[in-house]
This record gives sequence, structure tokens and C-alpha cells, in this order.
Amino acid sequence: MKYICLFLVLLVALFSDGLTACTTDIESSCLPIVDTQPTCSNPTIIPLKALQMETDTVFRLQQIDENQQDVRLVICSQADYEHYVVVNKGVLPPIDFSQTILLAGRHIAPNIDFVQNQTITRCESGLAYQVFLAHGVSTSVTNVHYFAFVPRSAAYTSVAFDVRYK
Repeated sequence: MKYICLFLVLLVALFSDGLTACTTDIESSCLPIVDTQPTCSNPTIIPLKALQMETDTVFRLQQIDENQQDVRLVICSQADYEHYVVVNKGVLPPIDFSQTILLAGRHIAPNIDFVQNQTITRCESGLAYQVFLAHGVSTSVTNVHYFAFVPRSAAYTSVAFDVRYK
């Protein structure tokens, strides 16, 4: 019994070290995600550029916790992009991460819901990324994925995601 406990302790220690090494390889700190919406006394709307190709091409997130209702990601590098984003046909379109950052997320919805509108607002204390969802007509659990680009700028100190139904 002592050997089994020792084996489990070593396995947990080894697994934890592996996770730490993995997360430091991912450049996710280029724009921290915060829970509090930024202060906006002089808001500026940033023109939205969505991740899209042809009309029947679907992008989705992978390598995420499939049980977590809301997943929010700031993707700052080609490695993160290839790790987290997948397309249903063809290959991922190229992105110049020296010029842009990809905001991405997934919401588990109780209906066949969809993204109705998205806005990105620059405020004094960071960016506000708002995603407005709409209810579908069928009652089937759905993964609603959303993506938007923002220009890379040192002026952006953080981003707050606000995903809600309109």
C-alpha cells in the first residue's frame, strides 16, 4: 500500500510539473483577461474583424475544458492559434500576430443559439469585448463559438469579456 501511495504522489508531482511547463510555453499574457468591465468615460469602438473564410467554413475551439460553460481566450501567437483553433475544412487562414491579437470564446447554450452581434470598445482601463447571443428555435445543447481580432497595441492593458443574451 505504501508503494501505491508513493507512486500516486510521484505521478501527481510529475503531472503538475508537466502542466506548469506547458502553460509557460503558451504566450497568453500578452493581454490579460479580467472579470471587471473597464471604466469607460470616453469609449472608442474598435472596428470588428471576425475570423471567417467561406460562408460554410466553421471555426471552433479545441483543447479546452468541454464541461466549462464559458471559455475565454486571448490568442497572441501562431502556436496558440494552431493549438486552440480548428476549422471544419481546409487549413487555418494565416494571421500576422505581430500586428493583431485574436479574442476567442465558447459558450455552451441550452438551445441552438448563435452570435447576433459583437462589439469591442477601447476604454481608459482596457478593452471590453461584448458578445450578444440570440436564442435559436430548437432545444438542443449547442457550443456557440466566437472570434474577433484586435490590433496589437501597448495601450491595451487588459480585456473583459461580456457574453450575454440580447
